[in-house]
Amino acid sequence: MAAATVLLLTVVGLALLWLIVNGAMGLFMVLMDRATQTCRDTITMERLHDHARARQSSLNAARQKRQGWSLTDLDGQRRWLERSQLEGFVRSCRLELELSAPCSWNELRRHWRRSSLRWHPDHGGDPANWLRKQRAYDALRQLSRDPSASPLARTVQPALLRSRLRSRLRSRLGFGLRPGRWRRR
Repeated sequence: MAAATVLLLTVVGLALLWLIVNGAMGLFMVLMDRATQTCRDTITMERLHDHARARQSSLNAARQKRQGWSLTDLDGQRRWLERSQLEGFVRSCRLELELSAPCSWNELRRHWRRSSLRWHPDHGGDPANWLRKQRAYDALRQLSRDPSASPLARTVQPALLRSRLRSRLRSRLGFGLRPGRWRRR
């Protein structure tokens, strides 16, 4: 009887040990599955981020290569003009403003101030024609302020620089300078 009790206790102890080991292995497998899934998710997210970075850099490269401008055309529609389309657009703006040749920003502004009165609807001009001319002037003004577009628009930036220098000197010296002193001869 003592041997049967020892044998029974041994079998029960081994069964309990087997249950404990089996439960521990099940818990270990669940934890390992969760850790594995977390690693897979991390790797997937890293791949997605790498793909997004690569896509963004290719888009940035394409944008820099394309280099365009968002301008309002003469009909009032907002358009994206690429570098190859800009010269034709500038030419049509000049024709609309009745300018025959490329000019500096000061010359454009002077021409606009002289001619706008005869085109203005309050002075007998056509309102639709006035709007087209005003859009052409605004587009040329916007392009002349953009350093990357001004060589294509063929406006001369030193005229702008001279006028800025003149205004700085006026403010520092406290009096106006004669314009003839600053013109090229």
